Amino acid sequence: MDDVELVEDAEHDAEHDAEHDAAAPPASTGSAPSATQRHRRRTTRWAAAVAVVGLALAVGTTQLVLDARERTRVARLADVPGVLAPLREDLDVLWRSDEVAGITTATPVDDLLVLATQDGPVLSLAAVDTGSGDPVWSVPVLDLGADADTSAAADASARCAQDAGDDQPATMTCVATATVGQVDIPMAGGTRLSPLTRSVVLHVEQTTGTVLDSVDLGTRTTAVPTADGWTATTPSIPPEELGSVAEHAPCTVTVEARTWTDAESPWTFETAPIEDCVGDLVSTVEDARVFAVAWRGQVTLLDRTTGTVVDEFDLPNSPRASVRLIDGTAAVSWFDDGSYRTTLRTVDGARHDLPPTAQLLDPSADDGSVPGLLIASVSSGAGNSHLARIDPADGTVLWESTVSSTQVQVLDGTLLGSGAGGLAAVDPATGTVRWLRTGTPDGTVYTDGILLLTVSLEAGRIDAYRVTDGEPAWSLLLTGGADGPGVTPAVDETASSRTVQAPTSPDDLWVTAVGNHLALVESDRTVAVLG
Repeated sequence: MDDVELVEDAEHDAEHDAEHDAAAPPASTGSAPSATQRHRRRTTRWAAAVAVVGLALAVGTTQLVLDARERTRVARLADVPGVLAPLREDLDVLWRSDEVAGITTATPVDDLLVLATQDGPVLSLAAVDTGSGDPVWSVPVLDLGADADTSAAADASARCAQDAGDDQPATMTCVATATVGQVDIPMAGGTRLSPLTRSVVLHVEQTTGTVLDSVDLGTRTTAVPTADGWTATTPSIPPEELGSVAEHAPCTVTVEARTWTDAESPWTFETAPIEDCVGDLVSTVEDARVFAVAWRGQVTLLDRTTGTVVDEFDLPNSPRASVRLIDGTAAVSWFDDGSYRTTLRTVDGARHDLPPTAQLLDPSADDGSVPGLLIASVSSGAGNSHLARIDPADGTVLWESTVSSTQVQVLDGTLLGSGAGGLAAVDPATGTVRWLRTGTPDGTVYTDGILLLTVSLEAGRIDAYRVTDGEPAWSLLLTGGADGPGVTPAVDETASSRTVQAPTSPDDLWVTAVGNHLALVESDRTVAVLG
């Protein structure tokens, strides 16, 4: 700041100036300013300086508050599944791995990626640092012995769920699975090879990998980890015996809820006979109230605590239906003779059919800022569609928007949509379009809460747009090479405006999220994690 004079005692300065003026020689030309004038000038300079300092402090304070709010927001979004770590314009490869199956199926747990690896007959559970790929811990969890199929070692996988509560040290339940062989399944005109797997359920300390408890499920049972244990599914015909049974042999599947604290299962449920006892026979989804079991032609809703049947959907013309749970309301969707159908089953037991033109969209990221949000893509004919919000209480359409989207995210009270129509931000309360960006590359969309990323393999590029207004932020090209896939800037820094270079992406490249980072996967050869 330039010279600033602060006047603390105006009366003293005025007397001093008067004495100085009396002693000073007269000016040769013109008249000298009076003591009163000089005092006013000093006072004016003092007031201006105070105003400048005050403004600077106000601006600085406001910026600190905004920065603190943004840091808090970014920290909050870091815990939202589907939201990436903050993305930079100089996005580059953080680390690479040739553990393609393990890394791409790994479970993000805080700052770790938890995965399964197989070395010879030994199946291990391991954790690597999400940001660097460096190993953190690795523990052997199962000796496959004679069952080991070393040719399928790369197919080892793990799924984990953090335990509920704030107990320290933090613990999680993991299911590690290895392929141990194949079974020839009788089919019309020949046989079909089906992989035979073996799984183990583990109760593990997050930071050290210490195994607190384990259950070997063998080859007969598969499992999904939950916040308090796991859900096991066991077919009545063991997979290894399928090769010796008649074609299309039916079987039932027992679904069992298990916890680490109870020696006995809280409840079990057995499905009706399922034709073709092959592969993943059932799928399950749960919330605090409802446990849904779906298989070919049937959906059964169970009470989450007791396992008692609360409702059943008989869908004879449909393959396995999908189920989405929203605060106890079950949205059951299936194909019936080529038509997409959805029925809502509300908490009071009532059923409400949605229009056959409405297809529910499952947000790829949802921070919970809009409770009870149910969004559908409604077909309007000729390949056109638009977004609509459905009331989960009775299935009525609350609003319809002009925006056409096939992917949605929900962040900070805003519905973000993407599809062939471009990118858009929509007010979830009214359906009003806050901004719309057309002409964006069609592809998979990711977000870090600050930017929306469109990843187009066809165009071979990544384009970033600001969440706040849809304006372009930066662009990258996907590249291939001897070291594996990577990225390079798509902006000519010497030009006065954005220019687009020709893409050079390899044909066998695909993109996924690894933990909270974007990753490029080149066939079965390598994974490149970006950050």
